[in-house]
Amino acid sequence: MLANKCHALWEHENEVAKTGADLKNTFIGQVAYLNCLAFNYNDGSKIYKLMTNKSKHILKEDYYEAMDRYPDKFGTGDANDVLEALYLCSGAYQMKWDIIRYVDYLKNDGSTFYYYQNPDGSLSDDVLKLDFFRIIQDNGEFTGGLFHAFKHFSINEKNLSTNKNEINNIGSIDNLLRIIAEAFYKYGRTKVTEESPNEKVSLPCFDERHYLQFVFYKEEISGTYFLKTCYVKSLK
Repeated sequence: MLANKCHALWEHENEVAKTGADLKNTFIGQVAYLNCLAFNYNDGSKIYKLMTNKSKHILKEDYYEAMDRYPDKFGTGDANDVLEALYLCSGAYQMKWDIIRYVDYLKNDGSTFYYYQNPDGSLSDDVLKLDFFRIIQDNGEFTGGLFHAFKHFSINEKNLSTNKNEINNIGSIDNLLRIIAEAFYKYGRTKVTEESPNEKVSLPCFDERHYLQFVFYKEEISGTYFLKTCYVKSLK
């Protein structure tokens, strides 16, 4: 089931890419997701997490190194500063990739997949794909994916992405990813509006005055869900 959805998504994204004049001869590659982790729950259900080796290394090592070595690149409002810090701490830099090639990898191949096993052992039809980001807007902000969500969170008072004004300590990147996956699979999603392809989840558990809001987008052709955003909201 997961393989079929991934292949359908791969075919769809290649068709989208080929509609661009500059991309008509390029193809998004098929990527091997070698790292698999299962989260087990008391009701017998499981959430499976699949990552590439490079994505795992970026989120577990490169990102923390970049925050430590280049703190001035975070909280500037410019996604390119974050990307430059990551690039300078990456194996891509050591392998003499230029930053354009590195950013292209992050956008097209940097992702984490989640799927859900029900308590009865059957698999959910809903597959969640967490990209690093989809695009960079003209105003310098990330759109979609983890790097956009990171702007709303911090670790040890240090912002994770472009926004310097939101200090919401989340513990670790792994912790935030698990919260996103659990919000998607373990809590009820509702339509943002009747016509919208987006679905939302609210978790009133960030602290006693705030809750977490998640928005997911469903790509209809493959049936794969993506993270649009998650952020902290005040309780009324």
